[in-house]
Amino acid sequence: MDKFDIYIVKAGDTLYNLAKKYETTWQDLMKTNNMTSTLLRIGKQLIVPGNANKIEYYVEVGDTLFNIAQKFKMDIDELKKKNNLNTEDVTLGQLLKIK
Repeated sequence: MDKFDIYIVKAGDTLYNLAKKYETTWQDLMKTNNMTSTLLRIGKQLIVPGNANKIEYYVEVGDTLFNIAQKFKMDIDELKKKNNLNTEDVTLGQLLKIK
């Protein structure tokens, strides 16, 4: 996936409907987002195919800079540089620039 957006899950969303909307498969959405269940939680951030020039990500419970970098297939040093970070510490709700 070369270009992607962040989608915030809303009430009534399903992987099938989101896959159809973004012209992908529910299996690819699961794989891209490292999901082990098809159940969606309202407010969850999903990586979906897109054409956005600007991509941002809000840190969620359990996130580390390392797993965020992995999620977006980028180097941790690149992520730190884009966000002017001197450490690998992130806080819940922190907004990170991805692209």
